[in-house]
Amino acid sequence: MPVSKEVLSQEDTRVFASLIKDSKPNTYMIMVSHAVYPQIDPDHPSSLSKTIITDWLRKDIGYNGVVVTDDMDMGALAKHYAFSEMAVQSILAGSDLLLVCHEYEHMQEAYNGLMKAVKDGRISQERLNASVKRILLMKMSRDA
Repeated sequence: MPVSKEVLSQEDTRVFASLIKDSKPNTYMIMVSHAVYPQIDPDHPSSLSKTIITDWLRKDIGYNGVVVTDDMDMGALAKHYAFSEMAVQSILAGSDLLLVCHEYEHMQEAYNGLMKAVKDGRISQERLNASVKRILLMKMSRDA
């Protein structure tokens, strides 16, 4: 049964909202799964969803740290999308780090897809800089 954003906010994600509010910024990452929430985004799994990552997690809940995807080699995505397409969609959705853990060819395909998207302007320098900034802020807070 599909679950609404309101129900998820009151139940499942409430603990994350509390963690975000009460934790020191840039000391942890949030991993986004490939779960599908058709009541929130009927067209994309969470890891490829701007509605979920940027609009809900970052804007509504207020998380400004690093977002990492679950392993894109998992069948939930790999059976339905090309790795080049998944990588680009996830970065455009707001992810900062992409996990592609098992097949080197899949890693290369994701990398090449990202490089092509940067060269053709689909992924802007500003978008890349936002991720780099979040990653560096986390690294600097860990070294302090």
